Amino acid sequence: MKHKAKDKCFTPIYARITHNRRSSYIALGITIDEDHWDQAGQRANLQHPNRVRMNATLGKIYNDIERVILEAIDDQKYFSSKELKEVILGKKTFTFSQYFRKDRDQHKKAQNLLQYKKANTIYNKLHTYSGKLDLNFKDITPEFLRNYEHHLSTYLGNGRNTIHTNLKYLRKLFNDAIREGIVKKGTSPFDTYKLTKAKTSRHYISEPELSALESIQFVNKTQEYHTLNMFILACYTGLRISDLLTLRLRNFDGNHINIHMRKTKDPLSIMVPTKGRAILMEYIEAKKDDEFIFPFLNSTVAYNNVSLQKAIMSKTASCNKYLKKLAEKAGISKTLSFHVSRHTFATRALRKGIRIEYVSKLLGHADLKTTQIYAKIVNKELDDAMEVFG
Repeated sequence: MKHKAKDKCFTPIYARITHNRRSSYIALGITIDEDHWDQAGQRANLQHPNRVRMNATLGKIYNDIERVILEAIDDQKYFSSKELKEVILGKKTFTFSQYFRKDRDQHKKAQNLLQYKKANTIYNKLHTYSGKLDLNFKDITPEFLRNYEHHLSTYLGNGRNTIHTNLKYLRKLFNDAIREGIVKKGTSPFDTYKLTKAKTSRHYISEPELSALESIQFVNKTQEYHTLNMFILACYTGLRISDLLTLRLRNFDGNHINIHMRKTKDPLSIMVPTKGRAILMEYIEAKKDDEFIFPFLNSTVAYNNVSLQKAIMSKTASCNKYLKKLAEKAGISKTLSFHVSRHTFATRALRKGIRIEYVSKLLGHADLKTTQIYAKIVNKELDDAMEVFG
């Protein structure tokens, strides 16, 4: 303990942290008469009127600081006195689990329910496997990751890309913690443990299959009927189901859909092809500007961000169930979803000669590489077609 003169009578008491020959000082919020201080023993002397209480307080503070320092050095490999001071003052999170929970809960605070749900699932799987409430950063080693990957595959039956998603999130946390100075650069297990991902297929429907869906007849305008109309519209526009469910009359001017995409928040203006306009015209009669076009969400409900996200997730699940029935009616063996409708739009657009940059913009892709996957699909189709020449 160290004290620095404040005035002639009372001085504040500081803890001096020395590490690697460098020191930092932490104010303890306690003052003492210099005549009552035992410099050699670093405590209150016999003349202090509350010597027992003062020394008990100092002893507890000293023990707490010592514990935090030992844990920090052991778990996080802090090497500077300044970093140790920040740990002691609670300015840094120094267990992996604490950092994970903080990251996860930020999504909840931001009302991003899908990302929160994803993070929470990954968190629960990891901590159920480890059997620990709190994992330290040092616990996540290449060997730990190798065993955990085996657990996910063998005992939970997770596919290669699900495992990749789980481990990629853990890698993100390490990278973020390094940027924030929570752990030292070069201590991440992902420096040596490389993630692998299986190649995925972008399923889409062919022109005959799209025609088969368009030919399905309905006696009544059921939820299945409305789902089919949304799916077909998505095949012509590439819109996500979240944007279709929240599409309002004011977003359609008779030719263009003008929205801010819910996922990316980017503005989008897309001219709707003739068949798509015919679908929309069926719904817009007698609707007000702020009403939803498709009858899945209630236009009279004042949704907040959280309740709207929950409603979208619920209706998305319902619509994907309807699509399974619609596939059967159309004689399609593929599993339909609103991902398939976007893939269908992308491949159709590229086949019809729309430039890949435009397709990427319409789909709201942040990286052109994502859209190039569809270009490879179209090129493969052309290669297969040329095989007829031998």
